[in-house]
Amino acid sequence: MIKVSAVTAFVILVACLVIPLGPRMAEYQALNDKGQVLDAERAALQREIERRESELQMLERDPLFVEVKARDTLDMCQPDEVVFRFEDSRAE
Repeated sequence: MIKVSAVTAFVILVACLVIPLGPRMAEYQALNDKGQVLDAERAALQREIERRESELQMLERDPLFVEVKARDTLDMCQPDEVVFRFEDSRAE
Protein backbone atom coordinates (compact mmCIF):
# COMPACT_ATOMS: atom_id res chain seq x y z
CA MET A 1 0.00 0.00 0.00
CA ILE A 2 2.87 2.36 0.82
CA LYS A 3 4.47 1.64 -2.55
CA VAL A 4 1.21 2.43 -4.36
CA SER A 5 0.87 5.69 -2.41
CA ALA A 6 4.46 6.64 -3.15
CA VAL A 7 4.07 5.90 -6.87
CA THR A 8 0.80 7.84 -6.98
CA ALA A 9 2.39 10.80 -5.19
CA PHE A 10 5.32 10.69 -7.61
CA VAL A 11 2.98 10.59 -10.64
CA ILE A 12 0.99 13.54 -9.27
CA LEU A 13 4.20 15.49 -8.65
CA VAL A 14 5.45 14.81 -12.18
CA ALA A 15 2.05 15.79 -13.63
CA CYS A 16 2.09 19.04 -11.63
CA LEU A 17 5.50 19.86 -13.08
CA VAL A 18 4.85 18.76 -16.68
CA ILE A 19 1.34 20.15 -17.31
CA PRO A 20 2.34 23.83 -16.96
CA LEU A 21 5.27 23.23 -19.32
CA GLY A 22 3.00 22.31 -22.27
CA PRO A 23 2.17 25.87 -23.33
CA ARG A 24 5.75 26.93 -22.66
CA MET A 25 7.06 24.20 -24.96
CA ALA A 26 4.69 25.36 -27.74
CA GLU A 27 5.86 28.94 -27.22
CA TYR A 28 9.48 27.78 -27.26
CA GLN A 29 8.92 25.89 -30.52
CA ALA A 30 7.26 28.92 -32.13
CA LEU A 31 10.13 31.17 -31.06
CA ASN A 32 12.66 28.61 -32.27
CA ASP A 33 10.96 28.46 -35.69
CA LYS A 34 10.87 32.25 -35.90
CA GLY A 35 14.56 32.35 -34.95
CA GLN A 36 15.43 29.97 -37.78
CA VAL A 37 13.50 32.15 -40.26
CA LEU A 38 15.29 35.24 -38.99
CA ASP A 39 18.67 33.49 -39.25
CA ALA A 40 17.96 32.61 -42.89
CA GLU A 41 16.87 36.19 -43.59
CA ARG A 42 20.00 37.54 -41.90
CA ALA A 43 22.19 35.25 -44.02
CA ALA A 44 20.45 36.43 -47.19
CA LEU A 45 20.94 40.05 -46.18
CA GLN A 46 24.60 39.38 -45.39
CA ARG A 47 25.10 37.92 -48.89
CA GLU A 48 23.42 41.01 -50.37
CA ILE A 49 25.72 43.28 -48.37
CA GLU A 50 28.77 41.36 -49.58
CA ARG A 51 27.56 41.55 -53.20
CA ARG A 52 27.01 45.29 -52.95
CA GLU A 53 30.37 45.87 -51.26
CA SER A 54 32.05 43.94 -54.06
CA GLU A 55 30.20 46.01 -56.65
CA LEU A 56 31.23 49.21 -54.85
CA GLN A 57 34.88 48.15 -54.87
CA MET A 58 34.67 47.44 -58.59
CA LEU A 59 33.03 50.83 -59.19
CA GLU A 60 35.88 52.50 -57.31
CA ARG A 61 38.70 50.58 -59.07
CA ASP A 62 37.58 49.49 -62.54
CA PRO A 63 36.65 52.17 -65.11
CA LEU A 64 35.42 49.50 -67.54
CA PHE A 65 32.98 48.20 -64.92
CA VAL A 66 31.72 51.76 -64.37
CA GLU A 67 31.10 52.07 -68.12
CA VAL A 68 29.28 48.72 -68.32
CA LYS A 69 27.18 49.52 -65.25
CA ALA A 70 26.29 52.98 -66.59
CA ARG A 71 25.31 51.55 -69.98
CA ASP A 72 23.16 48.91 -68.34
CA THR A 73 21.52 51.29 -65.89
CA LEU A 74 20.93 54.10 -68.39
CA ASP A 75 20.11 51.71 -71.26
CA MET A 76 22.63 53.35 -73.60
CA CYS A 77 25.07 52.20 -76.26
CA GLN A 78 27.74 53.65 -78.56
CA PRO A 79 26.60 54.83 -82.00
CA ASP A 80 28.37 51.99 -83.85
CA GLU A 81 27.15 49.20 -81.53
CA VAL A 82 24.31 46.75 -82.02
CA VAL A 83 22.46 45.66 -78.88
CA PHE A 84 20.60 42.36 -78.66
CA ARG A 85 17.92 41.99 -76.00
CA PHE A 86 16.44 38.66 -74.98
CA GLU A 87 13.09 38.43 -73.26
CA ASP A 88 12.55 35.82 -70.59
CA SER A 89 9.56 33.77 -71.74
CA ARG A 90 9.09 32.37 -68.22
CA ALA A 91 8.19 35.84 -66.88
CA GLU A 92 4.63 35.58 -68.22
